[in-house]
Amino acid sequence: MRTVLILFVAVVMTLAARDGAGAQSFTSLQFSNATGSPVNAWLTLGADSKGKVEDAKLVDVSTGRNVPVSGSGLQGSFTLQANQTVSWNSFNGALATGAVTFRAPPQSCPISGGPCGVTKGEFAINIGNEAVDVSSVDGINAIMAMDLSEGGATPWPSNPGGGQVAQNSGTLTGDKTAWGVFPYRCTKCAAIGNAPDTKCNPLGPAMQSYCKAGTEHSPQPVVCQLNRTGAGGTVKFIFKGAMDPVKAP
Repeated sequence: MRTVLILFVAVVMTLAARDGAGAQSFTSLQFSNATGSPVNAWLTLGADSKGKVEDAKLVDVSTGRNVPVSGSGLQGSFTLQANQTVSWNSFNGALATGAVTFRAPPQSCPISGGPCGVTKGEFAINIGNEAVDVSSVDGINAIMAMDLSEGGATPWPSNPGGGQVAQNSGTLTGDKTAWGVFPYRCTKCAAIGNAPDTKCNPLGPAMQSYCKAGTEHSPQPVVCQLNRTGAGGTVKFIFKGAMDPVKAP
């Protein structure tokens, strides 16, 4: 009996070691459509990314099938069906920076699908010091959530209530208190900074402060950007619905 028990323990320890060795050491992304209708999405990469959009392999998490990306270079688009989620392994765990947007590509001037600019989910992953956020800086065309609850071996920071999901409000002033969200026209978290041209961003008075209080190094009541040193797990950007604020009178 003792010999059998020792063998059993040895097998369990071996399997545990294999599971640990197979844990994902890099950060991946997921893009989800939480609505009942299809939505177009754009993946826009930074120039320092270790690949182009034609190298990005999006995989449906339910079926395992590839989802095609149209485009080349630093920007491409794809369609998410109702309640569909796709995963992206960041060029097999390589450095990737950029943004995901829904309904329209990144744009601060009025265009179809983004009449008042476009909400962005921004990321810099597998870079050593990672950073992610939701940005309403250029305007608002969507309600977007960012779920950081699957951080792997290096957890992401939590909000003051202990949660790890950020979401923009969809209003000009509502993101002042939104954790993990850069408010409208606030290229600096606690200051207007170098805001987009007023001609391309006509929702409200140019010099009104929609930004968080405090300082850039200590914004109040919460931070705009989430940072960590390390990698692992999955950052999830979720389209919750369209939102087109009306221009202020």
